[in-house]
Amino acid sequence: MNNIQKTNNNSSDITILINSCDLYKDAWEPFIKLFYIQWKDCPYPIAINTESIEYNGEYSENVKTVCSPNKDITWSGRLKSCLKRIETEYVLFILDDYFVQNPVAVDVFEHAHQLMQNNESIGMAALSYGASNVEDGNFEDEFFYSRIINKKNKIWCRINLFRKDYLLKLIRDHETIWEFEQYAAFRAEKLPYSIIQQKSSVPECFTFYVKFEDGYGISLRKWLPKNKELFEKYGIEVNFDNLGFLDLEAFNNSQKAKGVKEKPKGAKEKLYIVKKKIIGIPPKIKKQIRILKSKI
Repeated sequence: MNNIQKTNNNSSDITILINSCDLYKDAWEPFIKLFYIQWKDCPYPIAINTESIEYNGEYSENVKTVCSPNKDITWSGRLKSCLKRIETEYVLFILDDYFVQNPVAVDVFEHAHQLMQNNESIGMAALSYGASNVEDGNFEDEFFYSRIINKKNKIWCRINLFRKDYLLKLIRDHETIWEFEQYAAFRAEKLPYSIIQQKSSVPECFTFYVKFEDGYGISLRKWLPKNKELFEKYGIEVNFDNLGFLDLEAFNNSQKAKGVKEKPKGAKEKLYIVKKKIIGIPPKIKKQIRILKSKI
């Protein structure tokens, strides 16, 4: 598809980016419908980052799909490719199962946007309550403060307003989403940008619940149980058949079973493991190479 272009209106410099994949296509329509319920007059265009399936739902006039030109690509590589096709200066980054459950605090969002417009050194605004909120003392106003950037204060893939060029600087092509969250802060420490965090004393800009035990969102490629009641509350019809629901009780039992001591490996299996280590790069070294590539 074509690039996500700037438009000649007040919302010309932000794109809302739903980062997703073809597997979770059934989450797109409920996500978008719920998003517009919670932010009725949202003026910003929406883009879905996925592999090959085009969004064709109720809001297709305002929602565009950015499909990956390469099938064999990492999570980070696909995100980078998508960002390069978005022409706006800012990107509101959201994962596809972060279903917004309360009205958006638009004043908080617009305040973050204005702070970033007025100060080019702000690379990201974290727009939800949560982890990584240790103040660095460099900035504070009624809604936000700047937070310490280090390996303990990770750049979580929550709902964040990014300066697009800053996000591109944080990405390394080889990484999974979990590696990005683990190592992006190492890169952020070296960059001349700050991160601002919304205060918990003001209404949460975007409220969503993704904790496994709460039963919202998608986990292990399955719908979590509480999504059904959430969507029914707003009269949103959803196809749950393709993914099905995760059985939390069965999952918890399987996790307990993993604690049972493994059966000793036989001679053939041991020989195979030794051959693999000799012929290929040992797993520990592979891991260290990936970590080094992430920290550079």
